[in-house]
Amino acid sequence: MLLEKRKPYSDSFYAAIIFFVQMMRDPESLRRMMDNPMVQGMLNNPDLMRTMITSNPQIRELMDRNPEINHMLNNPDLMRQVSLSWTNFVNGFLDNIITARFELN
Repeated sequence: MLLEKRKPYSDSFYAAIIFFVQMMRDPESLRRMMDNPMVQGMLNNPDLMRTMITSNPQIRELMDRNPEINHMLNNPDLMRQVSLSWTNFVNGFLDNIITARFELN
């Protein structure tokens, strides 16, 4: 019987790495994406954010094992706060990248 090879990390992890590499290469396009009204609408919709997060089977498994996480993801106020924190993080990160690029040139 052949052993199934397992990836050391999930596809989501690899996608996040690719996302951050692309963000480093072209921060202006990410800034435009973050400023897009549709993206802002998604980030400001806690139900949609919860649905997107919980569509990951690994997250659902984590929620089953940890009721606290399930409670957190079902708290709309907390989801709004997380979305705002994420938006602020990305915007600050982009500001730093753009500033560093400007100073290098």
